[in-house]
Amino acid sequence: MIKDLHVEQRDLLVSFDVVSLFTQVPVKETLEIIKNKYQPPKHLMELTEPCLTNTYFIYKGQRYKQIEGAPMGSPLSPVIADLFMEEFKSRALANATHKPKLWLRYIDDTFVIWPHGKENLNNFLTHLNSTHSKIKFTMETETNKQLPFLDVLIYKKTDGIVGHTIYQKKIHTNRYLNAQSHHHPSQINSVAKTLIVRTKCLADKTHIKTKL
Repeated sequence: MIKDLHVEQRDLLVSFDVVSLFTQVPVKETLEIIKNKYQPPKHLMELTEPCLTNTYFIYKGQRYKQIEGAPMGSPLSPVIADLFMEEFKSRALANATHKPKLWLRYIDDTFVIWPHGKENLNNFLTHLNSTHSKIKFTMETETNKQLPFLDVLIYKKTDGIVGHTIYQKKIHTNRYLNAQSHHHPSQINSVAKTLIVRTKCLADKTHIKTKL
């Protein structure tokens, strides 16, 4: 989506992160969104609703029922969270005074290219945080014309094209399965194959050789 994307030097690279999304997803509201927007078969909703509204857990010997948020660990939770955030995005952008040039979201992480200056960006963050009482965002802006997003480092080239390469946190140890390990050869080989595929997907032409 960002390959060969052009930006102006005044454009800001920004990321937004939802605070504790899964525990904040309004389940009943999301089920209504699904019913009204996607009109799924009745039996599908009858199967889905109990899975999201009957979550129990034990803490210090006491049994509790979860009444808010999507259940942690449930395979349904990422789907429900994603559907809710898609509706949230539509609502938030429709009412925004200034809109981003680009909005790319992965569950609770969003990458944005912002062309309207820092003051309007802060106003936009305030707008996002007032769109729904349960959903609050934190924001990170570019430093030295680059911004980490998930495991990608996105940066501005001098010609106005957006570049990208692999991002590793400072605490990354570069420790992988030892090639002399007694694991099955297919498991050992898969480590190298995975890293090669990851590099080809995440690094642009400028960085792919050095990363490989």
